[in-house]
Amino acid sequence: MTGDQAHTIGISKYSPFDGFTIKKLETKDFGKVVAEASLDNVMDGLKFNFNLEGTSGGDIKKTDIKIDYSTADFISNTKIGALNKKISESIAFKYEDLWLGASGNFDLNSSEASGLEVGLFHTANGNNLSCSLSLDDLNVHTTYQRAFDSDTDIAGEFDYKNNDGISATVGFNRKLDARTTLSAKTTLSGSNAEGGIRSVPVNVALSTKLSDGVSFDAGLGSCGKLGCRFSIDI
Repeated sequence: MTGDQAHTIGISKYSPFDGFTIKKLETKDFGKVVAEASLDNVMDGLKFNFNLEGTSGGDIKKTDIKIDYSTADFISNTKIGALNKKISESIAFKYEDLWLGASGNFDLNSSEASGLEVGLFHTANGNNLSCSLSLDDLNVHTTYQRAFDSDTDIAGEFDYKNNDGISATVGFNRKLDARTTLSAKTTLSGSNAEGGIRSVPVNVALSTKLSDGVSFDAGLGSCGKLGCRFSIDI
């Protein structure tokens, strides 16, 4: 064994009884011990995961407990750091066609919350809309996607950053035939410091397969043989 080599001895995916699984139990040359286990036979939809890192001498470096619970209209994911006393939580519940959710982190040492976000997701009739708001800095992120038919879909993305202006991207894909797809995308962006939107870059691309062995693919943002890119100054 050299100074930069390590050997690992352990077991994986061992289930001593129904519902409890030891995913990993390893010890390494330098005394590091890693253990991962899960318990999922407590009740329907509830699952526990345990992660531990320590040394063969009994010194515990990290202990995480993950608690996941889900039903048809409710989801909760909790992570608890037993040593650093930090908790992260994300929850979502369904109301008709909407999923409403929130997430955040809480430090028990300082009694401070961070990373707080709220959001929603809606899907119906080929339309998908999601929107999230960061309560820490009031940043907004929104996406929209719609499939008009099996060959055509459009998508858009909008970002508002409280200290950096806005950014919006829209694009579409159109399947012309079994071998050829036309794509286009444009992005509007402007920062508060620059005084707004200055230019609009437009990307157009065509991907086609001429035969099993010959194809052209000019991806978005590329100026390949079958693609182009230009910018409109405002």
